[in-house]
Amino acid sequence: MDGHKYLDFFNKVCGKTCVLFGAGPAGYEFLKKVSIPIAYVVDNDSSKWNETFQQIPVRNPEVLLNEDKKSTVVIISIKEVREITEQLNALGFRKNESILISPFIMDEDEIDHFRQPKLLVSCIGYNGGVFIVDPKTRSTTKLCEGDCRGIIRHDNSYIIVLEKKGFIRLDKELNIVQEVILEENLNLHGLALGDGDVLYVNECGHDAIGIYDACSFEKKDEIVIKKEQTEIKDAYHLNDVAYKNNQLYVSMFSINGVWRNEIWNDGAIAIVDTKKKKIRSVVLHGLKQPHSIHLVNDNIALCNSMECEVREGDNILCQIPGYSRGLTSLGPYYFIGQSQMRRLSRFKERFTNLSMDCGIHIWHRPSKTSRFLTIPAQGIFDILIIE
Repeated sequence: MDGHKYLDFFNKVCGKTCVLFGAGPAGYEFLKKVSIPIAYVVDNDSSKWNETFQQIPVRNPEVLLNEDKKSTVVIISIKEVREITEQLNALGFRKNESILISPFIMDEDEIDHFRQPKLLVSCIGYNGGVFIVDPKTRSTTKLCEGDCRGIIRHDNSYIIVLEKKGFIRLDKELNIVQEVILEENLNLHGLALGDGDVLYVNECGHDAIGIYDACSFEKKDEIVIKKEQTEIKDAYHLNDVAYKNNQLYVSMFSINGVWRNEIWNDGAIAIVDTKKKKIRSVVLHGLKQPHSIHLVNDNIALCNSMECEVREGDNILCQIPGYSRGLTSLGPYYFIGQSQMRRLSRFKERFTNLSMDCGIHIWHRPSKTSRFLTIPAQGIFDILIIE
């Protein structure tokens, strides 16, 4: 059980008369794992009344009518959470006050009542472009065409990278108000907003991070990661950047420039010294095609794409049945992009079921459950919450 959830549960039952609803397997699990005094158990199965359950008396739920609702807590430990909650409401109990859900039972209401924000999603490949995705209605609306990569919010607008062209800006109503086409195809990927309208952009074409003005998109400088003796273009595949607390993070397929030799365990997340224009330190290594750096509090989350997973530091948070790329979160909910598999030979020996769908998993971290929204494109690159 999550430590914070466990502590919150104990705080709510402390000093209360506790009654367990459900004399079944879930109730048994609760009694074995949680050491709190239970006054009695209630169950809707009349054959269990006046018997004992784990040496605790079982009663008719109607006896709850006589309990003081301020000093009594009923703990639901049965899968029919909504139905039991309604039954207890009729008896004068209220959820999160005098009704609690066993930490080992999934509370569907907690997931379904989540404020489902609209998303701005960039897609590449077939039917690539920028989509508005509404999880509530499960609808998608395409705003523009092209191989679209990184997305960030800048003041009251959104900046989007066009991989082989340049940049577009959307206003707050999501209309295109600015488009800048670069003279050279730099194979642009991720982008991050630094201090003072500084825009950092991955330029995979020559293993560099371009430094641009976020208002005019004029290029001011660059940080070249490529080693001098290396003449191979895109030797490191710098694909995403993130900026927080004066630190610039970059994800790459290979810290040693060997990914084109089919060496897939050399991926890394590194911190770049923007003044000395070189890598200061490697914070994560041994990754397989890492993408989508997402900084949450003091943690680094990312998509370890070739393993079809999301990581937080060295720990696996979540696994999905497809290529993971595109990541953001809101509270306990993670929005994880899944792209169509393009090279099955790299995956089929390690996985028994690979999805060929493109879309977004809305993953609920506490319950480890998810819902999937299909997007009519080949691949997802970035996801941004817009409301």
